[in-house]
Amino acid sequence: MALGVVGRPELLFLDEPTTGFDPEARRQFWKLISGLSHDGTTIMLTTHYLDEAEALADRVVVIADGRIRAAGTPAELGGRDKATATVCWQAEGGRHSTRTDTPARVIAELAQRYGGETAILLAIGVAFLGLSLPDTATRWFTLAWLFVLSVAAFSLLGVAVSGIAGSGQSAAAVFQFPYLVLSFISGVYFVYGSLPRAVQDVAAVFPLKWLCQGLRSVFLPDSLLAVEPTHSWQRGQIALVLGAWVVVSLVVCVRTFRWQGRDEAR
Repeated sequence: MALGVVGRPELLFLDEPTTGFDPEARRQFWKLISGLSHDGTTIMLTTHYLDEAEALADRVVVIADGRIRAAGTPAELGGRDKATATVCWQAEGGRHSTRTDTPARVIAELAQRYGGETAILLAIGVAFLGLSLPDTATRWFTLAWLFVLSVAAFSLLGVAVSGIAGSGQSAAAVFQFPYLVLSFISGVYFVYGSLPRAVQDVAAVFPLKWLCQGLRSVFLPDSLLAVEPTHSWQRGQIALVLGAWVVVSLVVCVRTFRWQGRDEAR
């Protein structure tokens, strides 16, 4: 990311640049991007954050299944310049809705209240990508335990391997490439069942593959089991593998992680 902005380029491509940023780092990055744009740099940015698109973009294009579904300025998208937007959500007490001129802000507030980025991504999926929410109690329960196990596994794994990077500044350079490789072989971008068997075997060692499979079992119809290698969602095995990663990562954290003060770091 730093290499991309060095030299004040005339054209800059950014692919979900703030993924994983904490709120303060995201706001600082927004200031940087706004400054580049003000100085004349043309920026093409992809993001899943509605508030980010609204804050930074002069023009927004929503793409699903390789087709442009909507395009316009943030104020025009979805007909917001012609009618007040309605944001709906399900919470305790039933279904709620509110009419607003700033839906991105409302969704961001709801995300902080009910589940952070997960709520934002689900809202985008339902609104623009044709995502169907789980239609049975079993699928909602699967989503709940999958969310808990995945957050625990990936958080502990991140802490466990943090010593490899040495510092927060070098973490992106160290881990970005392995993460991209795992994304491509774990079913994030390609149909997992269409990958070579050897590639599937490598991906099955890591938790990302099992998270993707669990999400497919929640959001995809059972008719698509035909393209799964085992023709089964394997929910029990998903829980066991993610649980094993939680345990292993926790053990590594306990044995290797130590808080280090600033004086010690010097």
